[in-house]
Amino acid sequence: MMLIVSSRLTITVDLNRQTTLSSQSMQWSQCEKAFEFDGSWRDIYILNTSSMDWDKLLDALSHSKYEIKFWVDNAKSQPILTMQEALEIRKKACPLMHVEMMGIAIACHFFTDENIEFDIDPRQVVNQQDLDAILDFMTFLGNLLQKTVVLTPENLEDIPLIQFFPKAQTFSYHKENERYHQTPP
Repeated sequence: MMLIVSSRLTITVDLNRQTTLSSQSMQWSQCEKAFEFDGSWRDIYILNTSSMDWDKLLDALSHSKYEIKFWVDNAKSQPILTMQEALEIRKKACPLMHVEMMGIAIACHFFTDENIEFDIDPRQVVNQQDLDAILDFMTFLGNLLQKTVVLTPENLEDIPLIQFFPKAQTFSYHKENERYHQTPP
């Protein structure tokens, strides 16, 4: 393991090519491959959650800087206030929440209360400003729930591309996992 420290930035590089960065110092050039479009989305997960975590998130989002929109079966709807409400709707219809920022729509389908999952069309993340918006949202989630937040290839919750650790206030980029989102030859 190699540790690089400066007065403004601490970078840790270990042998498995994982890079840990403090704050939002992750550079677009470092991780743009993670957002190359291959026909699949990227997911943001918070694992091992409860309905209480969801309710805390839904309440915080309603008072946040983010623009929040709700749909049920593709029709605009009133805000979903609790995870129990979302699960009841899900029995008969398809609830959807969009968290919108800077032209990026992050979607939530309320699949289960056991994990919080959002998805992103990687074609919406094309530069440093977009990456910073995603990292800001991951920071918001992690700090709110005090749980690790993971950006992954679609449906691969155990293959992190980017992680945010709220206790340390750091991000990790997993270059070795870039290959998982690419279409096989």
